[in-house]
Amino acid sequence: MGAISIVSDATPAGTLLLDGLLDPVYLAAQWARPRYQPGYTLAALVDERLLGAAYLSHERRRIGSAVLDVAGVTFHADAAARLALLEPIVVAAATVGLPWLQLDIPLEAEVGAGLAICALQFQLQLPPFPASAPTLRSATLDDWADLTALDAVQATAIPLSRERTAADWRWLITTAGTALQVLEDERGRLVGYALRSAEGDLSEAYAADAGVGRELLAALVAQGIEVGRFGFGHPLAHTALVHGGHLHGQAPALGSVVPHWGVIDLAGALHDLAPELGSRLRNSRYGGWQGRVDLEVAGRNVALVFTGDAVHIEAQPKEVPDVAVKRITLEALPQLLLGYRAVADLRASGKLTCAESDFGLLDILLPTLASA
Repeated sequence: MGAISIVSDATPAGTLLLDGLLDPVYLAAQWARPRYQPGYTLAALVDERLLGAAYLSHERRRIGSAVLDVAGVTFHADAAARLALLEPIVVAAATVGLPWLQLDIPLEAEVGAGLAICALQFQLQLPPFPASAPTLRSATLDDWADLTALDAVQATAIPLSRERTAADWRWLITTAGTALQVLEDERGRLVGYALRSAEGDLSEAYAADAGVGRELLAALVAQGIEVGRFGFGHPLAHTALVHGGHLHGQAPALGSVVPHWGVIDLAGALHDLAPELGSRLRNSRYGGWQGRVDLEVAGRNVALVFTGDAVHIEAQPKEVPDVAVKRITLEALPQLLLGYRAVADLRASGKLTCAESDFGLLDILLPTLASA
């Protein structure tokens, strides 16, 4: 095989070339994404033959009061093409100031330093419900306002939920087709929605309350949907369990496609998290604490400066910190910041160094979070 070359739609020539190589329907949907910028579509070529493609999107994910700007990546590529595309993807994301990277790839894939699994794998077996169930309908563009409002509640309840604007919902309604369905109450108000994956499982859903959730699940079961990909932190998982469902959770299995996360810009990532870090501190026994917490990754320090009522980020701190978390490995960094693994766990695994006496404060700032 010849040398692999990378082309993107950052230039008119690259755009023209990709327009003739990639699936036209998928490419049109990609170019219509909210917040799309030139350079977000990339392809790996060998002797002008398409080896694979990567589609980058600017997503927003919420953790409490923090909103993360994320470069979400979808691959249509084999392992060799993924490896070739990874560095150009990181460059494209960094160029537009996206500090987080998230891509769904097989677990055994060699993806490069700095990427790590940040989610457990869940399978929620939906329970049987009585034969009578409400009817769902496909979402239409008239639903975008209700979906935006419903989604805003979900985003604050489930860590790392996508925060979608009106433009995001209009795009999803247009591209998802019948995979996106909604539930209305007896007064015609939209009170729930469900999104099926390409495999037919329930990949995303939310309801206005537990009663609506039961009706939504019953309607989905009536359609033959048996499995949801929800963790124990999801309200619909609790609803399913109390009605006889089963939830199985485990570390991702080899060969399964799972989310891998990376931090492109530590200072930018901490800036995104700052509102939630401040909220966690204020609502804890450390409320009002003033001091500095340094995080050291690859020999570079970034400081969190707590002033009692605000959190500031210093990219090149010069003062001595009150708390130092040192020698954080690149792979441990997203797991630490996103609440996938506890500080003590990472320390015991040799992934970072800190004083045991600092666990109290660090566990408040960087707790483990219930996975959705």
